[in-house]
Amino acid sequence: MGLLEAKYILIVLLFLLAYVYSLEFAPWSRNICRQKWCDDANRVHESCVLGCTKSTKILTNGRGGSYVIGGSEESAQLDNCLVTFWGATHFCLYAIVGFVAPELFWEMFLLGCAFEGYEWYRYDCHDVLDIALNTCGFVLGGCSRMAYTRLSGGPSL
Repeated sequence: MGLLEAKYILIVLLFLLAYVYSLEFAPWSRNICRQKWCDDANRVHESCVLGCTKSTKILTNGRGGSYVIGGSEESAQLDNCLVTFWGATHFCLYAIVGFVAPELFWEMFLLGCAFEGYEWYRYDCHDVLDIALNTCGFVLGGCSRMAYTRLSGGPSL
């Protein structure tokens, strides 16, 4: 197997892991699991990474009614949050993908848009801001890859 195939397999595995974690594990831990570690995980799932101000509050209007699947009173606090845990995971996932395969920008952009559409249609847990976070993460990953390649003085990965 060549390096190109390995990159694509890694990307597919990352997206599968993200899907299973966010749309299978997280709702299970919120709605079914009754152990302490599940409560701890849910506090993380419902956490705010970057709060919003009056001027940025409008950016949260693109969230679905079930933004936190099986949400609770704590998830209502996310109404005043610009970047949630979930938004941060979007950013990180796309930064990794951008580093690994910067040549896939448009494919990943379209995949991100399609997935937000799926979240809207299937779960009503979408966030339009995720598309911007995906894009910013991907660009950061791609730029990091270019910097790594230049500083290492070698060919790209």
